[in-house]
Amino acid sequence: MSNQNALSAQDVADMLAVSKSTVYNMIRSGEISSYKVGRKVRFTEDDVKDYISHKPLNGKSNHPASVGRRAGIPGGGRQC
Repeated sequence: MSNQNALSAQDVADMLAVSKSTVYNMIRSGEISSYKVGRKVRFTEDDVKDYISHKPLNGKSNHPASVGRRAGIPGGGRQC
């Protein structure tokens, strides 16, 4: 991994102007990538940049992790 700082959920929430619980919901839904160090969730700057680049202006996610859920693919999580 390149020389990047590990970002906390609060750091990401501040960057995206959302609550920390929204960030945790984004992790659970697969909208944003993260990793764990012990019990702490951490993000790379690239994780956040990737999320932003895949987020359309209409608010509906076109992130690859959410496509399976919308298409109703088994194992893709909840169907909307």
